[in-house]
Amino acid sequence: MRLDDCVSQKLLPLFMRRDAFNIALCNCIDDMVKELWTKLQAQLRFWDYIDYMTEAQLDECAKELCIHWYRYTATIEKKRDIIKNYKEVKSKLGTVWATEYILGVYFGEATIVEYWEYGGKKKHFKIQTWNTNTVNKDADEFLKIMNKIKRKSSVLDYIEIQEKSTNEIIYILTPGTGEIIENNEIGGKM
Repeated sequence: MRLDDCVSQKLLPLFMRRDAFNIALCNCIDDMVKELWTKLQAQLRFWDYIDYMTEAQLDECAKELCIHWYRYTATIEKKRDIIKNYKEVKSKLGTVWATEYILGVYFGEATIVEYWEYGGKKKHFKIQTWNTNTVNKDADEFLKIMNKIKRKSSVLDYIEIQEKSTNEIIYILTPGTGEIIENNEIGGKM
């Protein structure tokens, strides 16, 4: 028996199949199952077609799904990635994993370093990234998204932008002041 052609009356024992109440109940159940099947197919099709949607369709989906970390200026591949994984991210929002995932999609590799790992204050953290655009052109956008996805009780101390090959700190961006400190002002590694 298929869900789109359900005949639940066949599931009843023979002596119950002639009763008018049972027939009416089975017809109602069949109608409900068919309606639910149609809705389920539409939902499944939506997730199957994300790879084929236009940018405008993706933007509309983000509005409907209320993805508040969605960037309308992102590339179409990044938009698809965010929409495909939004349920998992939303269920883990505020965690280190979700924060690193979203920042990674938009800005490349980014690592959250908790306060105990660098001697910071309780509930504070810093971000290490190798994307120099985080400081140059995307700093405001980076901080806006960061504030949307991090735990509200957490405090971002600063963002370290490092050289990929040597892990030497190039810049430190302090979010409260927006001040950018260059390597020669830091005096080496932190």
